[in-house]
Amino acid sequence: MSSVIGFDYGERRIGVAVGVLNIGTANPLTTISANTQGIPWDEIDKIIKEWQPSTLIVGCVEHNTQNNNLLKKKIRNFCDNLTTRYHVPVDTIDEAYSSATAYEILKDMRCKGQRKKIKKTDIDKASAAIILNSWLSANLDRIINKTNARLSILLKTTMNNPNAQQLLEKLAKDLCIYMDKNNIRKPIFIGIRTGGVWVAKHLMALLNNKNELGILDITFYRDDFSRTGIQPTVKPSQLPLSVDDRHIILVDDVLHTGRTVRAALNEIFDYGRPASVSLAMLVQRDGRELPIQADVVGDSLTLNTTQHVKLSGPDPLTLEIVN
Repeated sequence: MSSVIGFDYGERRIGVAVGVLNIGTANPLTTISANTQGIPWDEIDKIIKEWQPSTLIVGCVEHNTQNNNLLKKKIRNFCDNLTTRYHVPVDTIDEAYSSATAYEILKDMRCKGQRKKIKKTDIDKASAAIILNSWLSANLDRIINKTNARLSILLKTTMNNPNAQQLLEKLAKDLCIYMDKNNIRKPIFIGIRTGGVWVAKHLMALLNNKNELGILDITFYRDDFSRTGIQPTVKPSQLPLSVDDRHIILVDDVLHTGRTVRAALNEIFDYGRPASVSLAMLVQRDGRELPIQADVVGDSLTLNTTQHVKLSGPDPLTLEIVN
């Protein structure tokens, strides 16, 4: 859990409290006494190292008097030193009456028999806890929103992003079953550039298929070609053998609208008349615009209209769901 440290700064003593952001509570930790050298940074170093706080909170005085103005300057210097020394965000909050409130709380505890004696060091660290609780209360909504945002990112990363290697292994296994069931022998593997080529190469390696891979660049067959024009990365298609009367395994990374597959089929049939074309997809998602479905698929996803599946590679292959 992300922690936060609170300080009640004093020239003689510094009260310290620790809080947990996700829970929104603070507790007294310790009181550090000043030495002849001033602030005992070695003791604060130990606290920072142990708790690894994400934020440091320092109580400050808001009302102006001659004594307070001098204290305010020292508190600012203390905050500047914290920032420089630990490279952690430092925030301040009005500490008005925190010491008096801490004393009243401790006095009430003594009256109830919960404490035998009230020490100044107890007041200082209790005051730090009050300062920290005030900051947590004032920033609770922001803390919750920030925590929820981080949790959302974490969940998307850990739960929504498919494991490409696991899907490849599943795809290879299911493809073997599919080919055996449909009596497909010695098919030609064709990958759609670029992601489909990456997937096809990994798939053929898992199947121990050492034949040459066919590669399609479907740019000229896209139904939006007249609007988008020639792309700077267009490369020629490469089919190693005649497709006539051959079984073809057409491979791509993501099946979405179906338009890429339609373009690939048009190009394949310009090369000849295959016996069959089977579609193997690493991932298929909703949003189909044409009546095209995969014969074998690693995984099926349901995404909203702002989300997309991104494949990175070629080695290793990784899948990511992005907005």
